[in-house]
Amino acid sequence: MEIRDCRPRTAGTAPIAALLVLALLTSSGAAHGDFTLASQNCLHLGWGKQAYQTKKNNLLKHFYKNVGYDVIVLQEVMRQADIGLMNPGDYWVTNTIVQGASTYKEAYTFLVSKAKFTTLRAAPTARISTTPGFSRPPAGIRIREGNSCTWVLAYHAIFGRKADRLKEVKKVREVYDEFSKLDRACQHVVIAGDWNLAAKEIEDFFGNMNIDVVPTERTSLNPKGERSEPYDHCLATAKVINASNVLMPSIGTKRWRKEVSDHLGIGCRIKTR
Repeated sequence: MEIRDCRPRTAGTAPIAALLVLALLTSSGAAHGDFTLASQNCLHLGWGKQAYQTKKNNLLKHFYKNVGYDVIVLQEVMRQADIGLMNPGDYWVTNTIVQGASTYKEAYTFLVSKAKFTTLRAAPTARISTTPGFSRPPAGIRIREGNSCTWVLAYHAIFGRKADRLKEVKKVREVYDEFSKLDRACQHVVIAGDWNLAAKEIEDFFGNMNIDVVPTERTSLNPKGERSEPYDHCLATAKVINASNVLMPSIGTKRWRKEVSDHLGIGCRIKTR
């Protein structure tokens, strides 16, 4: 099942249909161990004057508090970012070091719900991929609940020339294999983020491996707030992802583009059994 255009709840104004879609994705009736995952490119989170940073952090915090995902991965988190302010609720927060091949560097951030993962006693430790050939190597954390264990990775692909993007993303198959072998108790590997490529282009690199790359809709925004490119995805072997959606902000895409990010967030449900 694939769910499209899920809108977050805002007090007293959310359309009934939007609430029904959100309920489907975050239903407490899901199998034990299943969890919801969101991914957001934050467009230089931490850059700019303090007033701009505060407004942006508060908009992100309000948005993700309302959509209520169990795990959230963020890209384009800069050294100056105040993740404590952005934290959308009772989450463990894990940051990687900043990475980049030039003076431009950014980190990945993982937010993990304390209410969902009650056995956690501290923020998970992030592991950065050792596979060479990446401007910002993917990084992952282990999500454990009961007898289930899943690696959740964040990834922001290089932009620039498309040939460079294709060359880098082709190596994600090696990253997938790397994390699959790290812990035999972890049944699944999920990679979410801004791939700067369409889903079909990513799938081609996995050959005969049965991989799902979702959603397939346009998620990046041009300066007018119009949806332009299908760049943000969750990737896992087939049947691990059993729902996906694009997160549409209630403030509108034009304002979101101006004040928050040039990408919409995405969500998916991870089936761990």
